[in-house]
Amino acid sequence: QPVRVTQSPAGLYADTVVLADATGARITGSVRVPAAAPAHIHFRADSLPLADLSRLAQLSTKTTGRLDVELDVAGTKAAPVVTATARARDVTVGAFTSEALSFTAGYGRERAQLAATLLRGGRAVLDASVDYPVALTLFGARETGEALHGRIRADSVDLALVQALSEQVKNATGRLSLDLAISGRPKQPHVGGTIAVQGGGFEVPGAGIRLAAVDGRITVDAARDSLSIDSLSWATPANRGTGQLRGALVFRDLANPHLDLRLDARGLRAVDKRNLARLDVSTGADGLRLVGSLTDASLSGAIAVDRGTIYIPELLQKKLVDLTADDFAMFFDTTDVRTRSLMPKAPGQLVEHLRLDGVSVRVGDDVWVRSREANIKLGGSLSVTRTRDARESARVLGDSAPYVLALTGALSADRGTYLLDLTPVQREFQVQSGRITFFGTPDFNPAIDVTAAYRVKQSQRADITVLARISGNFYPQPALSLTSDDPTLSPSDLVSYLVTGKPSVELAASDPGRQAIDILLPTLGALGSAKLRDQFGGFVDLLQIQSGSSDASGAPGDASQSAIGSQFRNFLSSTRIGAEKQLSSRLFLSVSAGLCGLPGIGDQSTQNGLRSFSEALEGKLEYRFPTAQPRDQLALRLGAEPATTAIRCGYSAGVLRSFNDTPPQIGFSIFRSWVF
Repeated sequence: QPVRVTQSPAGLYADTVVLADATGARITGSVRVPAAAPAHIHFRADSLPLADLSRLAQLSTKTTGRLDVELDVAGTKAAPVVTATARARDVTVGAFTSEALSFTAGYGRERAQLAATLLRGGRAVLDASVDYPVALTLFGARETGEALHGRIRADSVDLALVQALSEQVKNATGRLSLDLAISGRPKQPHVGGTIAVQGGGFEVPGAGIRLAAVDGRITVDAARDSLSIDSLSWATPANRGTGQLRGALVFRDLANPHLDLRLDARGLRAVDKRNLARLDVSTGADGLRLVGSLTDASLSGAIAVDRGTIYIPELLQKKLVDLTADDFAMFFDTTDVRTRSLMPKAPGQLVEHLRLDGVSVRVGDDVWVRSREANIKLGGSLSVTRTRDARESARVLGDSAPYVLALTGALSADRGTYLLDLTPVQREFQVQSGRITFFGTPDFNPAIDVTAAYRVKQSQRADITVLARISGNFYPQPALSLTSDDPTLSPSDLVSYLVTGKPSVELAASDPGRQAIDILLPTLGALGSAKLRDQFGGFVDLLQIQSGSSDASGAPGDASQSAIGSQFRNFLSSTRIGAEKQLSSRLFLSVSAGLCGLPGIGDQSTQNGLRSFSEALEGKLEYRFPTAQPRDQLALRLGAEPATTAIRCGYSAGVLRSFNDTPPQIGFSIFRSWVF
């Protein structure tokens, strides 16, 4: 029905309005505000769906329940008297549920009172009340300057209530208890009391982690306008890591509070996102400490990444048709990684004025860059810096782009493998050296410069080593170049050796069956390396099968064997297995052994075979000294190398071309490099 509203010098009047729907929701109200007489305003709502109200408020958290409201206003326009009640029934906000939530409000004599009670299990688990000084009229309000009074108490309220108030946490569990009193003037309130958390737990979707065993107690001092974190500890159940926060916060100046916080972590899972990284971190003996105000703070301490994996996108797949050196660049991912970051977000005002007192991130002994193809171990350390976020500058007026934390420095690629997958042809390169450099930018776009080697076994000439150098920024894409330890080889021969084990000029004259074996057997070696790492990867850092050649005989005189059986046996006899292990933060061990001396593979007897196997063992022990510049390197290497005939399964230089016989050797060397 039409509602008649009248406004004139005599006052404001509105007839009773009634709104209803088929679900039982109903709204009624009327307004009578005469110019020179007491006013009367009445509003009543019954069974309003909270889901509809949450959609009107554009809330992302799912909300259900029913709301009843009643409001009465009396008195004059200059001195109204207000009473109101509200009750929400069967409330669900996200994972939080409550059987009832009630509010009462009143106003009179320049004081406004508000009280709220949360019911669960038939009892009140949360009570809040406030008495606020304010002078209200029907069409305005002003502060009186008097003191306010308030209190909030909670007895083991479900932490799901916190989840309902924040979109940053999910699946919250545990209990929250608090008893806080509020006093003082509204512009400078004073808060005192205690806050306690018991058995808390929740997920942080932004980091992909879950925190559990959250326990803590915070004391708030009203006289000093400060809070003290007596203890706040938590754990990450995925890896049994722990964290603890202690310190104080002085908020006398609400716009610029003073901080004195210390974080201690032991193997704490900091990031666990499948498409980014999984990192377990620890702090140093002095923890990570933040001291100062929002506009003048300093951060000190060190972080160690004990264990971790940084994931890189899978490489593009391509059929082997007519492979050239330019084709190799197509196997590296071109995904835009500018929006990826390993650093946590912090308030922009804090970061803008933050002093970083030598904060570093040290990479431990078990941190890798991995994908289905890559398995590269990292070492070294990075520095934490602050920088302007250029990605946001277009949306920020003037010269006030927000500041963020970033990483600067370089990490070394200590060892690892790279599988070039040209299905069904696969070749596994072994990382020799490399570096990943961070430039202090907010995006995850470091520069990579890694060299990996693949040794092509030859039967009657020196082995051919194909070097693949991957260089450039992750975005838009790194470049790959192929070289060899033999500078006379052409690019086409490099690719031919890599795929078939022979130069391109010999392909036409070679037997098709043997050529197929030469292509597929190294693929079996690559697959075998992957299986070995899956089985024994916990004992060593790297396991690799260095595949042999099908026509490299374990000993002269295999003519009596069938062609295929002989070629397969020759492949096994010229194959070597290598392993590497980091013994400490600076000590590295690598060993390799050939299969030709093992019984059943070579032509030796069991006793002679085992002796030949031991004589063909090769090893290297390396110690890396600390240097003034993290990017420089100083290392002492001690190595043992077997005789040439032991490596070549009994062949001598009289049979093999391009190299001379050498006896067993033991030696040491000093390696020094500088990066400018």
